[in-house]
Amino acid sequence: MFFPESYLSTDLNGVTWTLTVFALFYIIFPRIVKPWLQHPLLISLFMFGIQYCYTFGTLKSYGSEGFREMFNQFPAFLGVIAIGMGCAFIYAKLIRKSFFGYKTVRIFFTLMIPVAVYLLTLALKKQAVSEKINYTQLLNRIPIACLFALLLITMLFGVRLPFRKITAFLAGISFNVYLWHQQIAVWLKYRLRIPGWEGNDPPNILGDEMWMKKYNLTAWVSAIAIAITVTYLFEKPITKILKKKLE
Repeated sequence: MFFPESYLSTDLNGVTWTLTVFALFYIIFPRIVKPWLQHPLLISLFMFGIQYCYTFGTLKSYGSEGFREMFNQFPAFLGVIAIGMGCAFIYAKLIRKSFFGYKTVRIFFTLMIPVAVYLLTLALKKQAVSEKINYTQLLNRIPIACLFALLLITMLFGVRLPFRKITAFLAGISFNVYLWHQQIAVWLKYRLRIPGWEGNDPPNILGDEMWMKKYNLTAWVSAIAIAITVTYLFEKPITKILKKKLE
């Protein structure tokens, strides 16, 4: 993400910029985890500070070409990473407590799940209709990450629901769905023209709701199918081979 050729101008799938954020996190994590465990609140506040300083510095260039290059750089996610680390820390500490054996505690967290979903939905909808969506998204990263954290914690400590195996499966393919869904949607509409359409303007521009529903379903099914294929026919076999070699 330091060079346009491997970021904004890449011939690869555009959303692969996220891999750079993860790679940089894996590099710095061993160096920050020890001080973070000693002073979690202090180090988290420091990480929030870096993200917000970077955010407000980036917003000054909103609307320029430079803003696009700065928008998703690693410092813009340090606070979000701190929230993720905090979630893992809270779970590891609280799961050992005996009061989670009480049904009332489990029921309380279960009842909090729809509350978390509702608040998160409101926040995401408000962001989606913003006229300055990238501007709003940059400012809302930490608040929305906090709401995701609330949802995760409530689900982790709630009643053991029967669809946990389904959610575990979806979690296993979720990153590949993310990597492929946008690219597949573009290919379906413009390259393959599936569902079929003619002319220069796509049917969604013309307000064809029936076509939009078919397209939406086709794009989702295709992305999930490709994610399953990549996960189970490529990633998992490669992982087994690498694991054996490393062992």
